[in-house]
Amino acid sequence: MSTEHQRYSTQNQADVIQKYAQEHGMTVVRTFADDGKSGLNLEGRAALLRLLSEVQSGTADFSAILVYDVSRWGRFQDADESGYWEYVCKRAGVAIHYCAEQFTNDGSLPSVILKNLKRTMAGEYSRELSVKVFAGQCRLIELGYLLLDGHIRLDILKVKNATEVRCILSTDDETFTYNKRVNHVPPILQHYMILKALDNGVSEKRLAEALSVEVENIRQRKELLRGICPEAIELLRHRHVTLEVFSILRKMKPVRQIEAAEHMIAGATFSTRFAKSLLAVTKPEFLVQPSRRPEVSATSRAAQEMLGKETAQLIRDLKAIEESYGADALSLTVCRGYFEKIIANSRIESHLLRKHSNLFDALKKALSDQ
Repeated sequence: MSTEHQRYSTQNQADVIQKYAQEHGMTVVRTFADDGKSGLNLEGRAALLRLLSEVQSGTADFSAILVYDVSRWGRFQDADESGYWEYVCKRAGVAIHYCAEQFTNDGSLPSVILKNLKRTMAGEYSRELSVKVFAGQCRLIELGYLLLDGHIRLDILKVKNATEVRCILSTDDETFTYNKRVNHVPPILQHYMILKALDNGVSEKRLAEALSVEVENIRQRKELLRGICPEAIELLRHRHVTLEVFSILRKMKPVRQIEAAEHMIAGATFSTRFAKSLLAVTKPEFLVQPSRRPEVSATSRAAQEMLGKETAQLIRDLKAIEESYGADALSLTVCRGYFEKIIANSRIESHLLRKHSNLFDALKKALSDQ
């Protein structure tokens, strides 16, 4: 169990595994967990070594091993090593089940292909991450900083008898600390930070000087959420929305503000132009001042209503695509490259032609389509 993502915590894995066991009529008799280990190799994974030892010696009191997913079995830099240890268990009569994967580990051709693909991706993820982390550490050292392990920092605090320490806690993967990119604070969070500073006695002028901006900019950000309903604020809290968008949202009633925020999130567009288009197709009853509603460039009210309906439908379609498009496109690209390598192997090609000619023809056709 490595610590880089919250979804991989020991308890989360245990919950998924327990649910899988119940659904398949199994009973979890023992748990082997290597807390805080990345799984690049067997070194230091005492629990996995103990499990393999019991399986190989024939003393195991279980007939199946339940693993959260392929990467939790190990992010071995050589994907064959992962396959080897799985084969060792299989040869001893102990099957391995990947509880959170979308495929069944039944030895079928699609299962084998997906499993090996995920093994390769898991190893590649670790390689890329190690390069980024090492480069970041080198850069900090060059700047004169001393990097301390978390345990060392804790020991220092204990020696100093510190009872209170300021820290940043992350509740999800979108943190401001551990990834390789610089994360700019979203406008809404900037607003709260400015209010906090003002409440602590810092003047607007001093804030403006410290941030190298005009005093008017500080005042604008201080009043950023005036007239914005709490639900819309919560939706846009971590979004990089332009400041002008909030002045546009103020012209809408709370219900429409929420709808507009959802539309912007679905379309991943937080520009002023998009906000103005949403305002333009807003029905008069959802505007704070209907008489000031911008005129839509259309020949009739019917055309305006049609434009509004088409925009709403477009947003709904975008929302439906948003959830899966990125992952689907990445999976398709990786799978395409993997299948091309498979078909390039003459022995595999010969086997597919003899045993699975229909599947082979379908693969060739899919790979030939651009």
